[in-house]
Amino acid sequence: MNSSWRAGGYMKAFKLAGGNRYHTAPLFYLYSQSISLNRVDYFGLGPATTPLTHTTFGSSANITGADAIVPVSLNNKVPKFAIVAELNGRFPSVRPGVETNIPSINSLFTESTAPGLSRQPIFVEPSEGLRLAGVSHGLR
Repeated sequence: MNSSWRAGGYMKAFKLAGGNRYHTAPLFYLYSQSISLNRVDYFGLGPATTPLTHTTFGSSANITGADAIVPVSLNNKVPKFAIVAELNGRFPSVRPGVETNIPSINSLFTESTAPGLSRQPIFVEPSEGLRLAGVSHGLR
């Protein structure tokens, strides 16, 4: 109703295990998702905010990354565990509000009163782990 949206693309890839010595195959996921919120209400920080400081802003973000589940076999037997790894990047942005009857956030607030208003850092999120056989949907 306010022109906000969310869209993404997701792909799963794996090598078929038929006819070879592997009982399971590595799984790879690639993804990219974007979201745009056209109106986010902001009143300030902390418990002392009032309706008099009601402002709006827009926010967008993209998350793009990949993860993998790689089964580990010992002595060519059924895998007992898998190595799991993921790496994604987050790309946020903030823009002024567009409501005609509510002030934009940058008309009442600054970086010190609304942290992140003037600069939204890009960041990378790595993760890793182990999954035991029978616990993960990727292992059989």
